[in-house]
Amino acid sequence: MQNVSDCESVAEVLETIGAENDYSLEPIPKYPAYRGVVDGNGKEICIVNKTYPLLQPSKAFDYVDVVRNELDMSFDKAGFTKGGRRMFVGLRKASAVEIDPKVGDVLDEVVYFWTSFDGSTQNSFSQMLERLVCSNGMVARDVKSSSRVKHSSQMEGKLQGYVDQIEGIKEVYAETTQSINRLVDQ
Repeated sequence: MQNVSDCESVAEVLETIGAENDYSLEPIPKYPAYRGVVDGNGKEICIVNKTYPLLQPSKAFDYVDVVRNELDMSFDKAGFTKGGRRMFVGLRKASAVEIDPKVGDVLDEVVYFWTSFDGSTQNSFSQMLERLVCSNGMVARDVKSSSRVKHSSQMEGKLQGYVDQIEGIKEVYAETTQSINRLVDQ
């Protein structure tokens, strides 16, 4: 996991986590029904069925960038898990909801995007509110909505459909903020 909060663009994030080059699907002569996924640095990542639709890191992050711009968020953390088979990026709007600013009691709006290069997890966007609850860094999260898109020939259209619903995402955050503010004022 890398801190990418200083990054201003998708290209910077991809470079920071080492995913600026396209991945490839390489044939496996001994097993013609499968292909090997190779990252942009030549590292073999996994083996997939020959019909597996590979979503390039740059294309995945293009969807995230639209969400980031529309929700006025900043990049937060990004990286890989499971030996490079899964990739994620987090977006954050710090101090989006102030509960008690005198003591620093605030909620951050966050969006996490996950994808995999081997089908082990679906493409997913999760919108949450995070609240720091302990000085050791522990946070409480409240998931506002989550959307998952399985790896298929239609995944890019479905991911674009999620991004096209950005106004609904804004409304969810606005309604939650209004509800919290009403509770704080009581």
